[in-house]
Amino acid sequence: MSEEVLRAEIARAQFDAIRAHSVGAEGEHTHPRLVEQYGHRLTVAEDHALAKGAHEERRLQHYRAVLIAVEAGRNRLLELFNAGRIHDSVMHRLEGELDQEELFAARVVELIEVD
Repeated sequence: MSEEVLRAEIARAQFDAIRAHSVGAEGEHTHPRLVEQYGHRLTVAEDHALAKGAHEERRLQHYRAVLIAVEAGRNRLLELFNAGRIHDSVMHRLEGELDQEELFAARVVELIEVD
């Protein structure tokens, strides 16, 4: 099984789980944004599996854009911290979230560029 097909299968399982978990007592989605996000992930994963690597450049550009956004967010966070507008603990918590996002995106970029 190719990595693309495996990713699509994982995305399908995640989407199905979120969709099932999100249904409220009245049949409405209590987490519509999560259903939308995981539905998008599934669509992209299935598209990649069918295209057999034809979307690598688009994926590379996506994660490079994520890295640009993380850098801008980090710069703004530091500006606010240096201006004394946010507490140290908040700064570190948000910085940790940005670090995780950056590490993931940088790893994807690295893997694509190596292949």
